[in-house]
Amino acid sequence: MIESLLPETQEDQDKADDEARRKALKDLVQSWQDRLQLITLITTFLASVEASMLQVTMPDDPSNSSHWSQAANAGFMGSLVLHLYASFVSFFASFFLVRFKIQEAKREERQVEAADPSYQHGPTFKGSTILDMAAHNITRSPTSPRSPVSEGNGTFPREKENPPPSNRQIWSANPQLVQTGPFQRQPPINLLSRCHTMCLVTTALGFIMAMIGVVCYAWEGQSTSVAIVTSICICLCLLSCFCLVLPQQNPPSSHLFMYH
Repeated sequence: MIESLLPETQEDQDKADDEARRKALKDLVQSWQDRLQLITLITTFLASVEASMLQVTMPDDPSNSSHWSQAANAGFMGSLVLHLYASFVSFFASFFLVRFKIQEAKREERQVEAADPSYQHGPTFKGSTILDMAAHNITRSPTSPRSPVSEGNGTFPREKENPPPSNRQIWSANPQLVQTGPFQRQPPINLLSRCHTMCLVTTALGFIMAMIGVVCYAWEGQSTSVAIVTSICICLCLLSCFCLVLPQQNPPSSHLFMYH
């Protein structure tokens, strides 16, 4: 009980700051990975839909097809290429994150082995370093009872270390992730941001081309009334997209985002 009332040392504060930095880094990497996985899933689904539409709109004799049929096939083919490209870009960008995770894990493993010389003796196995470190720290925990020291025929308890003075200042760091460049100590934020923007742009362009293909197919293979209704619905969808990206005059009320 006496040791738990002692003030926190600078070493403990540094460890807490380092844990906070690692948690922020893990959350950042996980957020980017979730974005890229979602883009890959959506673009793959859209590409499969467009490939199915090409089987429907493909004429028996492409040389004698109408202009509407050619425009529909061109729209679906263009959207298929763009969505496949976005899927591959997000797929490779996720590998950049995996590479960074592997480098970070190896760096932490080297730090653990350098901090404790006992890890240099005996074979080490992949994946067991963290468990060994946890067991080693538990046995060396300052809150565990100290073993007595035997001298001659008597047994004397080991003297406790002097507690740090209460007026000692303890500095706390603000764990922030500062970008240092691609493939460095931090995740390649610039590279991931460019890949993310490219995926969004190509996905949007592919979606527009798919809508054009649907309109052309409606005017080529359906009746006039069906083609008009299809065109009106697609125009309404495109107008709603423009309304979503317009800047808001008044911000939404804060009570909409409060949990009761």
